[in-house]
Amino acid sequence: MTQARTARARVRTGMAFEDHAEVISVEGDRRMRAVSPDRALRAYRVGAQVTPQLMWL
Repeated sequence: MTQARTARARVRTGMAFEDHAEVISVEGDRRMRAVSPDRALRAYRVGAQVTPQLMWL
């Protein structure tokens, strides 16, 4: 039997603007500016095991 491992990359906060999106990691050591929120998600994809998601509040 094989156990699946789940890795999680967490973003503390992110903001979507008309012309770009910005995200900051939970640890505060990673900050990114992307052309859109969907493009920012690509940086958090790790192989086929991790699927990043947006949560709008």
